[in-house]
Amino acid sequence: MKIFASNILTGALLAYFTGPSPPYLHGANIHPQGQGPDQKDLMTYCREPAIDVIVLSFVHLFPQQANGLPGTNFGNQCGGSVYPGPGPNPSLDSLQANCPRLVPQIEQCQRIFRKKMLLSLGGGVAGYQLTGAEAGRAFADQLWAMFGPRLPAVDGDDDSAAALPRPFDAGSRVVDLDGFDLDIEFPPVDGGQGYRALALRLRAHYASVPGRRKIRLLTASPQCVVPDSNLSDVVRAVRFDALFIQFYNTIVCSAARWANENPTYSPGDLANPAGFTFDTWTESIRGTASSRAKLYLGLAGGPNAANPGHYIDENASRRLIEAFFCRPNLGGVAVWEATNANPGGKKAYYTTAREHLERANRDPRARECPIALPPPADDNDPPPAPATGACGSGVGSCAGSFCCSQYGYCGQEPEYCGVGCQRQFGTCT
Repeated sequence: MKIFASNILTGALLAYFTGPSPPYLHGANIHPQGQGPDQKDLMTYCREPAIDVIVLSFVHLFPQQANGLPGTNFGNQCGGSVYPGPGPNPSLDSLQANCPRLVPQIEQCQRIFRKKMLLSLGGGVAGYQLTGAEAGRAFADQLWAMFGPRLPAVDGDDDSAAALPRPFDAGSRVVDLDGFDLDIEFPPVDGGQGYRALALRLRAHYASVPGRRKIRLLTASPQCVVPDSNLSDVVRAVRFDALFIQFYNTIVCSAARWANENPTYSPGDLANPAGFTFDTWTESIRGTASSRAKLYLGLAGGPNAANPGHYIDENASRRLIEAFFCRPNLGGVAVWEATNANPGGKKAYYTTAREHLERANRDPRARECPIALPPPADDNDPPPAPATGACGSGVGSCAGSFCCSQYGYCGQEPEYCGVGCQRQFGTCT
């Protein structure tokens, strides 16, 4: 589980669990994630007032690798039984079907404790891939049917979306997750076409819900290097709400390097850049579909949560948070992972991160940047729509020969160019 303190969620703490913005305090949202040893059950983290967003990790296999259905791995939260896939090889079935404690707690976490619940796709274990745009769209349709709002059945159609399993529904209660996170850590074999199509199709599904009262999130968890060879293209092409940047595992741009080179930092000081790429990420998405995304400080929640030497203790995380709190696009803190962040015997890492955010919010020195920053993206001045980005009233037109779909996204496939196509914002057939 990953935990975040963020700003999309202005001021939310996000946590990863394996196995328009709300009026929150700026930079106080926490998000946990993970599959650590002796992982506690989900409700342990749902009850934590410091945590605002929980990312369930992982969908570790995609349909082409798991007999036609996604594969999931939620660690010790599930037993060994799996749903049968539609493909010809049952030995590849990997969608967990027996998670008796986890499943009802997801619904309770949303309903009782008002946590945002996201589902993470990918992770650090190789084996998942998409092979082209059609595979990406089909995967998005599956995810929406299985983890989004329950879709109506189509009479006589056993292949309809309504016939797919709903792994998180709890009895008569429908679990409609709050969004999806792309944690893609291996190079795509199709030049990224599948991930772009996946993200665009999820956005189209979000926009298809009548009323749209629920805030649905599309997020990504890139490495700190810029560009991230696996995610930068899709983040620039499709609108993401938040980036949970992993400032660990890559020492050159890590939080650990920044902390080591700024051992005496105090609010208002001019920090040594130390290769830290928060501002570089900000510049890399300026003018793209994700220009308004909130950026999270992704930190290892304990010494065993990431590569050795990449953990920074509570004092160092306080200095880092104070140094970057003034950034207008700071979302908060993302902690990997929940178990290592709450080892017992001392205050949990995500609790101290929340305290640091709240302390920075009270300190006028932390709220003012000692260096001049470029102006943030203006909500009244939408970014230009790239060929594979958003389009429509108040957003802009699609480039070249691309069509603007009824849901406000650019593309060249029949669902973009046919029924409902917005002719005033692009080409239509």
